[in-house]
Amino acid sequence: MPPPSLGALALPIQLLAAGLIAIHLVASLAAQGRTGSIPRARLIAADGVIAGLGLITAASLLRTIELHTWNQIALFTVILTLRTLLKRLFAWERDRIIARQPDLGLRGPP
Repeated sequence: MPPPSLGALALPIQLLAAGLIAIHLVASLAAQGRTGSIPRARLIAADGVIAGLGLITAASLLRTIELHTWNQIALFTVILTLRTLLKRLFAWERDRIIARQPDLGLRGPP
């Protein structure tokens, strides 16, 4: 029986990332309902998406071991590029929110 590939770890990591994003979105809604602060809620949601995208990128990298054709390599490159751009967009949005309202009282970058 062949040993399991590292790509098999990708699904649990992706599920963890989805759970992390979902938890942050629920926390964001709760914070908005509790404080009425939309910027604070957006900041909490952005933090969750940034952390989740980091985990999803790690899961994608685990699958790179199984890339054998140029089409697979190209698809991986496109996916990694899109995730990187999304992560940078959310980080930019987070910085913009903090610049507008530095008194939100949240810690540094995730």
